[in-house]
Amino acid sequence: MENFYSSSSSFSSNSIKSTHDVYLSFRGVDTRNGFTSHLYSALIRKGILAFMDVKLQEMVGEDMASAVFRAIEESESYIVVLSENYASSTWCLNEVVKIIECTEGTEKMILPIFYHVNPFDVRKQTGRFGKVFSFYEERFSDDTQKVWSWRNALRRLASISGWHIDHTRDEAKCIHRITAEIFERVTSLRKTEKATKRSEEKVEEIDSTTFDSSVSQSSSSNFIKTYDVFMSFKGEDTRSGFTSHLYYALSEEGILTYMDDVKQLENGEGISSTLLEAIEESEYFIVILSKNYASSVWCLTELVKIIECVQISGRKIFPIFYHVAPAEVRNQRGTFGEVFRKHEQRFIHDLEKVQSWRYALRRVADIAGWLIDGYSRKSEAEFIEQITAMVSKRVADVVAKKTSISKKEKATKRSKENVEEIKIVAVEGLPGMDSLVNDFHSSVCQSSADVRFIGIFGTSGIGKTTLARTYYQLISQKFEGKSFLKNVREVSKKKENGLVFLQTQLLSEIFKDKSITVGDVHNGIDMIRNSLCHKKVLLVLDDVDKLDQLKVLAEKDSWFGSGSIIIITTKDESLLEEVYKGSLLYRVNKLDRREALQLFAWKSFKSIYPPENYITLSRQLIEYANGVPLALELLGSFLWTKDKREWADTLDRLKNYYKKVLKIDDILQICFDELEELEKHIFLDIAYFFNGYDKNYVMQIMENSGFRARIGIRILIDKSLLRLDQNDNTLWMHELIQEMGQEIVRKECRKEPEGRSRLWDLHFCP
Repeated sequence: MENFYSSSSSFSSNSIKSTHDVYLSFRGVDTRNGFTSHLYSALIRKGILAFMDVKLQEMVGEDMASAVFRAIEESESYIVVLSENYASSTWCLNEVVKIIECTEGTEKMILPIFYHVNPFDVRKQTGRFGKVFSFYEERFSDDTQKVWSWRNALRRLASISGWHIDHTRDEAKCIHRITAEIFERVTSLRKTEKATKRSEEKVEEIDSTTFDSSVSQSSSSNFIKTYDVFMSFKGEDTRSGFTSHLYYALSEEGILTYMDDVKQLENGEGISSTLLEAIEESEYFIVILSKNYASSVWCLTELVKIIECVQISGRKIFPIFYHVAPAEVRNQRGTFGEVFRKHEQRFIHDLEKVQSWRYALRRVADIAGWLIDGYSRKSEAEFIEQITAMVSKRVADVVAKKTSISKKEKATKRSKENVEEIKIVAVEGLPGMDSLVNDFHSSVCQSSADVRFIGIFGTSGIGKTTLARTYYQLISQKFEGKSFLKNVREVSKKKENGLVFLQTQLLSEIFKDKSITVGDVHNGIDMIRNSLCHKKVLLVLDDVDKLDQLKVLAEKDSWFGSGSIIIITTKDESLLEEVYKGSLLYRVNKLDRREALQLFAWKSFKSIYPPENYITLSRQLIEYANGVPLALELLGSFLWTKDKREWADTLDRLKNYYKKVLKIDDILQICFDELEELEKHIFLDIAYFFNGYDKNYVMQIMENSGFRARIGIRILIDKSLLRLDQNDNTLWMHELIQEMGQEIVRKECRKEPEGRSRLWDLHFCP
C-alpha cells in the first residue's frame, strides 16, 4: 500500500512556485520527538528540502498562521502522519483541509502515514476519531460546515494508499523506505531529460515545416528579444486548465514564456502597453483558439499585433485549436460567426477594425497546428509534451545559430546598466580598485554563457579576494540569492566536515535560513543542484585550492538558474581550466606605480597622495612592495603616525633585506617586530586558533585569560595585520600573514614541537 496519490494532471496549475519538496503535517504531542523527527532527519540527509514546523506550539482551536499556510502552498508533496490524537487538534485538521485544497487539479502528492491508528477509523471517524468529532459537533454547532470540511478531508486522505505503521513494524526500516520513495519522486519531478527524450520521438509525427506555411523562412533579428514565447488565450476558457499546464511545462524546459497573469478585461476595448511590448519582444507565439476566444476584443487585438510582427520579422506562430475546428476559426462559423455578428453591430462605425480581426483569424487558421478535442486518443498531457518539445527544439535552434559576435553584443547589452553603475564607484580606502572592478566587469560582460563561471587568479596578496568582495557587493542586489564563501581552503581543512560546513553555509546564505541542515557531502550536492537549478544566484568561492571543493560546491552550470554568476578565486590557474573549460579566467596584475603610491599613501597618511616632503621617501619605499597590494597596505600601516626619521630607518632596514632578495615575509617580519608583547600574543593566538572566528567570541576568551583583547585587536586591524568582516563580525587574517605567524611559533622549537608555545596538531599535545 506504499503508493502516492496525485491527480491525473501532467503539470501543476498552481501559480505558486514550490519552495519545499515536502511538507510534514503531524500531531506534536504524539510524534514530534520520536517518529516525525527521525523521518525529518532522514529526508534532510537525502537532500530533500522538507518543511517541519519546529517553532510553533500546538494551537488548538486557533486559526492557522499565515506562514504555515504559505509553506503548504509552496510545497510539492505532503506527508501526513495520522496518529491517535491528530484529530483532536483543529490546527492539524485545518492543515489537512489546506493540503487537500492545494492538490486539487495539480500533480502535487500526498503520502499518508497511519501511525498506530487504523485507516478505517480515520476514514469513517470511528473509535478515537469518532469521539473527537462528537465533541466537535457540539462545540461547533453554529459552524457545521467547518466540521464537515474536516470530516471530508480525513475521508479523502484515508482513501489514499499510504503506510500503516504499528508495533509489529520496524520504524527505522519504514522510514528508510519512505525516504527512498519520496527521494525517487522528488528526483523524477526535477529531471526532465527522460520526458524530453520521449517527447522528441513523438514530435516526428508532426512535420516541423508545416508551421511555416504562412510565414517567411528567414528570421529577422531587428527586434529586441525578451521572451522566447508569448501565449495568447481566452482566460475563462483555459487559464486555469490547459494554458496553465502548458505554461509550466514550457517554464520547466527553461523556455522564458510570457503569460498574462492579470485577469483580462473581457468586455474592454483597450489592451495594455505592457502586453503589446511583450508581443514585440517575443520570438514565438502560441495562440490557443478556444470557444470564446473571438468574444474578447482583447484577444483579437493581441492576435492582430502578433500577425503584424510575423509579417515584419518572419517570426513563428504555433496555433492550438482547443475544442474548436480550424474551419470554424478560418471561416468564422458557429460560435465565431455569432460573435462577429455582434462585433459588427457594436463597431458599426469602425468596420475596418472588425475586418482586421477576421483577417488575423484567417491567417492563423491557415497555419498547421494542434487540434485538441474530445475525440483524440492523446491526453492533454501528451499534447503538452509534444508542444513543449517542438517549441524547445525551435528555441534551441535559434540559440545555436547565434554568432559569437552577437552573443557578446547581447551580453554587453544585458550588463550595460551594471557597467554604468560601477564606473562611477570609487571604493573608499582602496585606491585603484574602481578601475580594476570596471576592467573585471568588462571582461565578465564578454561571456555569453547562460551561467557564467569566472576565475580570478594571481599570486598571494595581489588582491583577488578584495576584487571579488568589491564586485560582489556592487552587483549582489541583482540576484535572487547570494553567498560569499570566504577562505574555502582554510575552512575545508580546519573545520570538522569542512565541505559539508561550506555546503550548509552556501544554502543558508542563499535561502536566508540558518536552520538548513546538510547530512553529508552527497546530500549537499543534491540539495545545491536541486534547489538552485532554477534560481539566479551570485556565488563567490574564495581561495579554492583543491578540485573536490569545486565539485561539491559548484561543479556544473546545470546546478544553477539562468543568469547566475559563479566567481572563484585561486592561486592555481590550472584548477579552473580543469573544471570550467572555456570559462573566463581573469588574472589580477600588480599595481602600477601610480596606483601603488595612492594605496601606500592612503594607509600611511589617509590621503591618496603623500605630503610633498614625503614624496621621495614614499616612492623609494613602494619599490620594495613590488606592486603587491598586501605588502603596500602592511608597509603603509606600519609607517602611519611615524616621523620622517623612522621612515628613513625603515628604508635602510628594507635595503638590508633587499640584498638577500626581499620577500613579503620580510615586510611582515618588520611589522611583527614593532608590536608590543600583548599584541604579539594576540596576533599569534589568532594566527593559530581563531582565524575566521566571531570577534566577540575571541575577545571573551582572551579577556577571560587576562588580556586586553579589545585594544590589541584594534591595533592589529589598524596595522592591516587583521581584518574585521563587517557583515558577520568575524576576524580574518590573510593566509600569508597567518603562515608567517605560524612560522614564528615553529621557529621557537623546530625539532621538538612539544616545546613550542602553541600547538595546532593534537598529535604533538602531551
